[in-house]
Amino acid sequence: MSLSADIMGEIAGEIRKMVEVPVAFTSLPLSHSEKTREQRGEIFVVPLSVVPHAIVIEGMLSEREKKLAAAWIGQMAAQWKEERSEEARWLEKALDQWKRKQELSSSSVVKFRLFSEMEIYLPFVVGMAPITAAQQEWITQYFEQPVSFFALPPASNGTMFTGLLVPFSTNGELEEAELKNTVEEWGRGLQILWEEELGKQVVVGVFHPVTSIESWVQSFGEMIAEYEQYTAFYGTRQGDFLPLLAPWSYPLEKMLITLSVREREAFIRAYLPEPETARRLLEEKEWNRTIAAFLEQNLNLSETARTLHIHRNTLQYRLEKIKMVTGLDAKRFEEAVLLRILLSLLTTHSPIQHDQQT
Repeated sequence: MSLSADIMGEIAGEIRKMVEVPVAFTSLPLSHSEKTREQRGEIFVVPLSVVPHAIVIEGMLSEREKKLAAAWIGQMAAQWKEERSEEARWLEKALDQWKRKQELSSSSVVKFRLFSEMEIYLPFVVGMAPITAAQQEWITQYFEQPVSFFALPPASNGTMFTGLLVPFSTNGELEEAELKNTVEEWGRGLQILWEEELGKQVVVGVFHPVTSIESWVQSFGEMIAEYEQYTAFYGTRQGDFLPLLAPWSYPLEKMLITLSVREREAFIRAYLPEPETARRLLEEKEWNRTIAAFLEQNLNLSETARTLHIHRNTLQYRLEKIKMVTGLDAKRFEEAVLLRILLSLLTTHSPIQHDQQT
């Protein structure tokens, strides 16, 4: 987690009383100029073990003043760490209550130092834990806001998540569609940041803005539930990208996941004479992306060809081959919708079972 403004102010104020010199905070690692000033004795730097920051005390301090300042800062950091541990335990219990559909009683709600009900926050979850101090610093710089980090209970398949809470403000009200786009852009940016900095893809969950502790507990629970629904349908296989999960994403999959395996098989066999042949074709990246792009572009041949960076005739050939294998013409709206449903069912991680011979 990042230190909140009230904690930083409290630490800085107490240190100024002891040494009567300017006090500032800096991110770790120190810059070249800060290292040089520290070597010259112009500043005294005390790293905070619980966050990727350090306290910088200006001026030439006596050894006694250095020891006093370091001891007091260590005491404050230990107290802060214990408070964060208490909050983590409370959050785990609160998420369990949310799963059981139990309301959080007002007396049980911890008044987090890092949460102000006077502000609006954007909650995120990242499919990685724990997040290192360096990674926290990247994320904080990305949002240009003090970000709070929370260790969350694992998903049902063992995937570890870290929750993020970011202050959010806008100049005026945003339309719902514009707000969704903004939230999704932040989430995609987090995925890009992770891939560029670590060369690793991560699942990211986004949610509506929240204004209360109860609502952000709910948001963390729902984002992890979104992930569990997605993996129940598609599994945890790696593709061109990992999903950006949101309450408004994957509506068709959320409906289809309610079908039993037997019901899925019956639906597929009713409309595809050779489901395994269709599966083998559609599992190939080229064909899967062709259908997805064609549907996203509202069955527009020119726009789809432009999106896929292929010639229009190449697209025509692919659609004809899909028709030959599936018997469905993607250029007809009704059959395109049916193809979309079948594609979702065919790409689920549960294989189509062959009829048992008796």
